Amino acid sequence: MIEFVRAAVQSDAWTLPRRYYASKEVFGMEAERIFYAGWVCVGRAEQIARPGDYFLAQLIGESIIVVRDRDGQAHAFFNVCRHRGTRMCTEESGQFAGSIQCPYHAWTYGLDGQLLAARHMQETPGFAKRDYPLRAIALAEWEGFLFLNLAPDPAPFARAFAPLIDKFPAWHMPSLRRARRIEYNVQANWKLIVQNYSECYHCPLIHPALDRLSPSTSGRNDLSDILRPDAAVGRERRAVAATVEHGAERRDFGDRTDFTIAPAKLHDRWSIDPAVYRRRSAALASLPPGPTNAGSGS
Repeated sequence: MIEFVRAAVQSDAWTLPRRYYASKEVFGMEAERIFYAGWVCVGRAEQIARPGDYFLAQLIGESIIVVRDRDGQAHAFFNVCRHRGTRMCTEESGQFAGSIQCPYHAWTYGLDGQLLAARHMQETPGFAKRDYPLRAIALAEWEGFLFLNLAPDPAPFARAFAPLIDKFPAWHMPSLRRARRIEYNVQANWKLIVQNYSECYHCPLIHPALDRLSPSTSGRNDLSDILRPDAAVGRERRAVAATVEHGAERRDFGDRTDFTIAPAKLHDRWSIDPAVYRRRSAALASLPPGPTNAGSGS
């Protein structure tokens, strides 16, 4: 049983100045220090349940193919052919028939990203297919969620999320299946979405049912001890409910991912593309796996 902790506002907690919500320069710093350098949740493992299953993820203007190979390993690749930079895939989700082929010159890659065929290139001196795989992106699977990291040499996921790794086995989250998805295109800075979720001052008025499950005065930030101190949002203080004894939890995983756990369902929210102020919300439920329940798309 986790002890109930009442949220407290520190004396140096203030709303961020206007420039943190409107400045392109600040947003550029946030993109570099947070979204390019950190682990970002982009979807669920069930979306690529079978070999060849894929979906496209959008992150800071980058299009990314998330796919499962023949051996069951998940991969993420920039959606760009190594030949002329052509966009490889335009369908939001689907299944590759064993390979990924560029529509421009038919360069063909395996589901593991390795170049399999490049027409006439065998006649080019010094050309070797092994030198031209798709550009890979670090990917981690945790509790049924898929996380990406665009950094060239990212911190290991297990270290970045160490406070969370073993916290949720009792909820059996990998076995959950998405029952419904709602996508919001919010005309606001991404931090306003995070702040709205991370404090529940409004919950008794706007979300009374949630407030009965998870009191608005409780608080926890699971990654507060490892958040980057130099991030543009470093002065922000968050109050996050985590009240297991009431049968529900709300978790804030830093600046990119949060979810609410309630009996028999999980609402997870992914702030995955702040460049277009997109917010995706999905309700995951304890539904038996099957064709009608396995989600597709990001």
